[in-house]
Amino acid sequence: MNIHMGKNVNFYKKKKKGKFKSSTLHVYLLLIIILCSVILSITIFQLNKKLSLNLDNTMTAYIAIIGSLPTVYLWIVKERKKEEELKNKQQEINQIKVSELNKVYVDAVNQFYNEKTFIAGAYALLALVDDWINMSKEYGEKAKDYYPRVSQISSILFSKQKENCNDDLFNSIIIELLNKIVQLDKNIDSFSFNWSKVSLKNLKLYNFDFRNSQLNGIKIVDSEFINVKMTNISFENATLTNNDFAFEHLDDANLKGTNFSNSIFIGSNLKRATLTSANLFQADLEHAELNDADLIGSDLSSAVLNGAKLINADLSYAKLSYANFEGADLSYAKLSHAKLKDADLSHAKLKDAVLSHTELEGTDLNENKLK
Repeated sequence: MNIHMGKNVNFYKKKKKGKFKSSTLHVYLLLIIILCSVILSITIFQLNKKLSLNLDNTMTAYIAIIGSLPTVYLWIVKERKKEEELKNKQQEINQIKVSELNKVYVDAVNQFYNEKTFIAGAYALLALVDDWINMSKEYGEKAKDYYPRVSQISSILFSKQKENCNDDLFNSIIIELLNKIVQLDKNIDSFSFNWSKVSLKNLKLYNFDFRNSQLNGIKIVDSEFINVKMTNISFENATLTNNDFAFEHLDDANLKGTNFSNSIFIGSNLKRATLTSANLFQADLEHAELNDADLIGSDLSSAVLNGAKLINADLSYAKLSYANFEGADLSYAKLSHAKLKDADLSHAKLKDAVLSHTELEGTDLNENKLK
């Protein structure tokens, strides 16, 4: 401990010594500037005399020349001092704000974990998220210190959602927070949120723009997505079971390894989506658009794909047992090594589809169009 204190004292002495040197340097600089001004005045005097420039040859004029450079220098020093004072004042105000927010945080957390004041605490924490975001924008150089506070408070709120999933008021707070953090994560390079720790249930998400968002590993179950724009979204390795995605746009989405079992995709747009090794067991994809989608190794067992469009989709090595493809368009689709045991392909279009090494035991190919 004494060694540590000694280091602090030495640092303080060095700091004071450095400050003294800097101050002395300013004095020397001022003297140099005055000397330069005198030399400049003498030079102008000599040139005026030799070249007959007819310049003002009075003492006042030369005093003005001598005093001009030092005056400019002193003005610059004064302005810099004002800037430094203003910066110090802003830092002081910033520290006061941080101290106040930390106090509010302690009070809000205590309320949040108290059953009687739970909702009040939730609203206070949500407001704190906004405060820290605003602080990050206002003091950009401190953003890297403030954004972790946003993540911390958000994680606290998200952690209580599943056990309070039937509380509509709390769900509205969570939905607002979810959208806020998604937008922040998407638009601010210096902010990154770990969605794999988030587990949500029984939400109704509507009219959000989640395009180009990264929500890898998130867990959202038993929820409804209404008019949520999700083009080019990344839900890689997410758990999204028993959700309603009917008529939603998930084109060009990264859904690799995602669990969509028992989810509804009626009429949804999944064109060019990457669903490699995705779990779509018993999912309802009736009339969904999956043209050019990558479904290699995916599990579509017992899934409903009546009237779905899978033109040029890659279903190689996919599990399609007991799936219903009645009336689906599988033209040019790749089904090599796929397991179609007891699947229903009646009235399906299979023009130029690749069926090499495909397991078709018990598959209904009634009135199937192969050409």
